[in-house]
Amino acid sequence: MPKHYPPKKGPSMAATATATFQNIGTRVLRIEFEQEDDGRWIAEIPQLPGVLVYGNSKPEAHHKVVVLALRALADANESEHVISDSVRFEVA
Repeated sequence: MPKHYPPKKGPSMAATATATFQNIGTRVLRIEFEQEDDGRWIAEIPQLPGVLVYGNSKPEAHHKVVVLALRALADANESEHVISDSVRFEVA
């Protein structure tokens, strides 16, 4: 997987991570962030139920949610045999 960490700072946070799989097309997964009152960051991918993580910083939450999403997609591939050609993560 190409390295895109830490994500770019500022308003143009168009950091992407790409993973190549079998041939069924391209899927774009949007990463949404929210900061808790205690300073922790939540990162979530709404298209993948249950893919939600906490991080002490936004880049840490970004990294963790990408890892969890790839694990969820790998599990889906093993059980359902459904996978995309590539997955691209976009930061909301």
